[in-house]
Amino acid sequence: MHTEKERKTKEVIDEHAQKVEGCLSCFNGCLEAFLQGDRARCESTHKNCDFAEPEADIGIMESEIDKKKHAIMRTIYRSGLTLIRKIHLERFVRQITEISDVIEDASDRLDILVIRERV
Repeated sequence: MHTEKERKTKEVIDEHAQKVEGCLSCFNGCLEAFLQGDRARCESTHKNCDFAEPEADIGIMESEIDKKKHAIMRTIYRSGLTLIRKIHLERFVRQITEISDVIEDASDRLDILVIRERV
């Protein structure tokens, strides 16, 4: 019932949603340990996370997600879907990618906390 393009778009969105869910789980565990002052558990949670990027710059990753979001939006609006389906998909993609903005903000706040702790 779905075209090949629709199926591929759905696969990309589903894959992204799974990665975000796993990343948030690791992030919450790390943040909880950090806020409790358990640096060892924080580092262990981060080290054992399947989604952690060594030396990752979250700002760069968030920028890449924005680029992919725009590409997905172009694909959605160029597709043969009805307008209402396009709008629903657009809203869904925006909600999913908004998570990366929240993660970037949280990362910035954690950086500030770490700097304050060191001073």
